[in-house]
Amino acid sequence: MSDCELSLSTYLQPVISCAREAGEIILTHYKNDDLKVKIKTDNSPVTAADEAAHHHIHNYLSKLEKFPIISEEGDLSGSFKDTSEPYWLVDPLDGTKEFIAQTDEFTVNIALIQNHIPLLGVIHLPVFNKSYYAIKGEGAFKISEDGETSKLSCKPFDPQDFTLLISRRHHAEDLEQFKAQWPGVSVRPIGSSYKFCQIAEGIADLYVRKGPTHIWDTGAGHCILSEAGGKVVIEGNNALTYKLSQMINPSFWAIGDKLASEQFL
Repeated sequence: MSDCELSLSTYLQPVISCAREAGEIILTHYKNDDLKVKIKTDNSPVTAADEAAHHHIHNYLSKLEKFPIISEEGDLSGSFKDTSEPYWLVDPLDGTKEFIAQTDEFTVNIALIQNHIPLLGVIHLPVFNKSYYAIKGEGAFKISEDGETSKLSCKPFDPQDFTLLISRRHHAEDLEQFKAQWPGVSVRPIGSSYKFCQIAEGIADLYVRKGPTHIWDTGAGHCILSEAGGKVVIEGNNALTYKLSQMINPSFWAIGDKLASEQFL
């Protein structure tokens, strides 16, 4: 099945609706005094909000199209073989630690992957009631809190004045060395896949992640950033790819200005 046979545009509005509905479910659990947090086998936290959002998205996507669904909160106990066939890639609540800490920086991520690349990506921010989306080859867009849709575009890289985003919850390796090499950098910590959106929107320039992430953390954001004019690359300036046999991403760089990538890698 080729990507043109997928009729990607017919999936877009349903997937946006799915993500927004999941966001509404998440907000019913947000800032609850009786929030219970469980620790998974990988030592990451999970809450009832994660699980409720997962069940909603899984049910919704199952009815939309019978593609396999790979979700952080789904059944990942088996072994997965790489496939060129399409599948949904879902993080029902990306930034669970931000959700628990009540920073508002958490998202719903849904992507459609085929041939190891994201063809469609949707990120919704429940607290801010805004969504970002993209289809491969058709650009990236934002739906603001007042319902207005605008096209996204990354900004040109200025080595004398640029913004580096880092994870709020993970130590940024070599940060001091980076700042010494690039004195024009401003460093800002931020949670979840919101980082990809900020670069796609031209608010920031770069996100460096040396620690481990999973493919569901990046799939939707990768699609959005790429369609806004940026790129997500690994060592050697090669594109980050999505293989089910390698669900943990290598270190990567999310860069707004494609032409700037060779300056960092």
